[in-house]
Amino acid sequence: LTLEKYCYGFKNSFCWWVEEGTKEVAHMFQRGLNRNYGIWFNNKENQYFSKEGVRVVKIDENTAKGKLETIKRAIISVINLVKNNKFSEIKEEKELWHQAKAKIIYLYFPDKTLPILSKEHLRHICEDISLNHYKEDNHFESSHELLKLLKSIEPFNNWNSLKISYFIYKEYNSIFKR
Repeated sequence: LTLEKYCYGFKNSFCWWVEEGTKEVAHMFQRGLNRNYGIWFNNKENQYFSKEGVRVVKIDENTAKGKLETIKRAIISVINLVKNNKFSEIKEEKELWHQAKAKIIYLYFPDKTLPILSKEHLRHICEDISLNHYKEDNHFESSHELLKLLKSIEPFNNWNSLKISYFIYKEYNSIFKR
């Protein structure tokens, strides 16, 4: 995976597909979230950027390549954790922001989590249906538990996670728009 194939800022890159390529799948695209992926490329400035704490910093191509290696290990780690149902450990992976991890997890494993990226929305839903498994500090484990619960109930047991999330957002739409 090269910088051009990973970084937001290059058409058809991994980050481009996760963000803009998923507009029709769960409406997951949100502008400005390219920073969630560790590094990105600005075409106007012909420059790589990274976020360090709350600051955005310019980085050279060699630094970007080094960061990409760290990011690749983080993505592989998250994928392996989900594959092995170790949702409680995903929060420990700090290289990627929450939104990026949530999108990647859902896109690779749509049968293991719901495409509900907002921690607040997920908390509200879990509390509303009295799901005792809601973990304030672990969105991914909560999403997994909610999906398992819903898939055990008619008619959700025959629905995919995307259809379930559409139903949830249709039901909760007025609450979440407040």
